[in-house]
Amino acid sequence: MASNSLTERDVLPLLERTWRETSNPTLLRSTSAGMAKIGTPSGIELLLSAALATDKRDKARQQAAYSALQETYRDDAVPPLAARLANQPPDSEAVKLVAPVLARIGDATAGKALVDWLRGRNENAAPLIDDLIRQRWLRNPFEAGWAAALDPAVPFKNEENRKAIREALDAYRAGRTRR
Repeated sequence: MASNSLTERDVLPLLERTWRETSNPTLLRSTSAGMAKIGTPSGIELLLSAALATDKRDKARQQAAYSALQETYRDDAVPPLAARLANQPPDSEAVKLVAPVLARIGDATAGKALVDWLRGRNENAAPLIDDLIRQRWLRNPFEAGWAAALDPAVPFKNEENRKAIREALDAYRAGRTRR
């Protein structure tokens, strides 16, 4: 006997279509929340595009997307999130949105995406690094790929970023051992 229950993958096309077609703020919030929790690349990309829109024409959609992305936790969401970091300076709106989401996802893939982005930055990202690693919602950063940045064989364009990772990991470890 066939099951009548819908899966997340069955619902996603309906959510994405609703997201594109509605202007109702309540429906935008609930639709974006569903897309963020399902976490497929297509849904995450729609939310990122809306959250980072610079034209400010659809404030309700932008706010719903920004808020929903804070609830993203699945590793399927990492590729579109990581792609938004490319060529972005540490103080950009994209980084301010995406880096904490990747840190909250907290798996090795998300951690690697953040460390890879940091390795390629010329700018000093120490304040961002400190904030990301010290956040209490972050799972163990040692399991999330951050410690790999301490390997001297891993090249960094700006060694201050490696130093910031080392210091933040040391502070994290010290905080963990006091508990």
